[in-house]
Amino acid sequence: MGFTAALALALGTLVVLPWIAHRLRRSPPRDEPFAPLRFVPEASGPSDVPRGIDDRLLFAARALVVLLLALLAAGPRVRTSTLGVRQGDGDASVVLVLDDSGGMRAREGTSARLSLAKAELRKVLDDLDGGDRAALVLAGKPARVVRGFTEDLQAIRAAIETAEAGDRATDLAGALDRAEELAGDERGAVVVVATDGEGSGGPRTIETKLPLHTAKIAAARRDDCAVITARARAGAAHVRVACQTASKRRVRWLDGTREIAATQADLREGVTEIALDAAGERPRGRVELDAADGLAEDDGAAVVVGSARMRIGVVDRSVGVDDEERTPPTLLRAFEAVAPEAEIERLARVPTDAALASLDVLAIDHAVPWSADERMAIQGAMESGLSLWVAFGPASAEGSLGASFEPFVEGPVRWEPGASRVRFGVEGAAPVQGRARFVLGAGAQVIAAFEDDAPFLVRASHRAGAVTLVAVPSDPRFGDAALRPAYVDAALAIVDEARRVRPHGDLRAGETLPVPADADVIGPRGRIEVDRSGAQATVPLAHAGELRIRDRGSEQVRVVTLDEAEVLGGAVAIQSSAAPLERAPQLRDRSGWVAALLLAALVAELALRYGLRGRRASSS
Repeated sequence: MGFTAALALALGTLVVLPWIAHRLRRSPPRDEPFAPLRFVPEASGPSDVPRGIDDRLLFAARALVVLLLALLAAGPRVRTSTLGVRQGDGDASVVLVLDDSGGMRAREGTSARLSLAKAELRKVLDDLDGGDRAALVLAGKPARVVRGFTEDLQAIRAAIETAEAGDRATDLAGALDRAEELAGDERGAVVVVATDGEGSGGPRTIETKLPLHTAKIAAARRDDCAVITARARAGAAHVRVACQTASKRRVRWLDGTREIAATQADLREGVTEIALDAAGERPRGRVELDAADGLAEDDGAAVVVGSARMRIGVVDRSVGVDDEERTPPTLLRAFEAVAPEAEIERLARVPTDAALASLDVLAIDHAVPWSADERMAIQGAMESGLSLWVAFGPASAEGSLGASFEPFVEGPVRWEPGASRVRFGVEGAAPVQGRARFVLGAGAQVIAAFEDDAPFLVRASHRAGAVTLVAVPSDPRFGDAALRPAYVDAALAIVDEARRVRPHGDLRAGETLPVPADADVIGPRGRIEVDRSGAQATVPLAHAGELRIRDRGSEQVRVVTLDEAEVLGGAVAIQSSAAPLERAPQLRDRSGWVAALLLAALVAELALRYGLRGRRASSS
């Protein structure tokens, strides 16, 4: 204690002044009897108010004011244990990093890990004073800055309270990068990270150059199993389950409360694939795991129809019943080259059932005019986005009564035998043997032509899909045009169109998806706000489930899944090249508290003084 503080506290002895003032108050005059008053009737009136209790309260208020003045002059300080966030004598600048990844929903005892992490950050805010600055970064993928540096600590508290853990993966590395960017212009900035220490993609170490404190939330439970995807194909639900540890769980396919199929599965550590057979059932409902684990929110997923991969059906009429083992047709090999990730199936005829609806591209070589049923099936599939490739051959000029290629070709197709040449620009001309002649439908565009300008390669749009018409089949007996780069480019163009209309590949929770600027996006939990601030409009994918993107009358359906790397997890260590932040004893100035008490005491003293004056005036 310094001399100034001691002198200020000595002023507390002045508390005797109110006592002396109260003691020196003159007593009331003594009554003397007056003889004539005996003959005057006694009149009753207001009695004098006892002043003892009121005087003592007024004295206490005045004494408290004197004591608080002395304490305030001394500069009151309290010894506490605080995190050393101040780098030097200036105000503190703290970047708070909160892990809001999917794993933070797991419960430790009665509390979720996210709640425990929020409590740790609130402790840090409690240690900050007026003039100190804080910022908030969330570490769920992708890492994002919620609030930049501000002295409005209440706004930071509110942002922490509203943070929720979704299905995002962990992006602690990105969060620390954002923290370093924020700290670039802040003198003496430090970072405090609240996380469970579990990341995505296995154990690893992350480094930062900022002074660091990690408030690690104990992750005692590692028994989580999650349903990553559940896809309905060929009368079965194909389920993918990721587990942190091996376990035996019952896997159920439910439609509401009705059980469609179930099995007792031995789930290994890592990823297990299961098929639930339910022939004859509509592909709907959910697949769920029985018996809750540490994280119940990821124990189920909606059943979605179809494959995550593009499906291409190739109808090759040159393949005979006993000729399945021969070299694949050129058209099939072209699609294998431009879509190596696709599931490609060889078909003997044009399907008219659910098999057609499951295709993204239908490619027909040596096409035969379609029956009425085939035309209706193809046009119905194109309304849903099917892309169509039709290569004509000699059989295209045949067909039964009522068969045709309408509406893509007007009238019948004629086959002209003999040699012709196809112009391919800088590639030169390609000789062919025979060609189809046909009248184009409305809106068709000729991509390549014969030397006499008859169309060879034609592209058109139809409803939600695209159509490519070729005047010569891919069979090498009719020439090598199918081997030219322009022909392969046409196959790639129709595959790209199919990808545009029906995007493939599952999206991962935590990714950012580009969308059309005017799109309306509906996620698993309702409408998602589109971010139009950048050059490309985007939506954040915080939750797993079905995603519907509506734009100008069309609708795309995508599937957002959990990132299995987040479920399997892995320990993440965060290291700093600077000195670590440690908790240490510190004297905290509490002058503000004392000043508030002093103000309250002054108000009480004034209230007592004027209250007593009014009561005594009314009693006189």
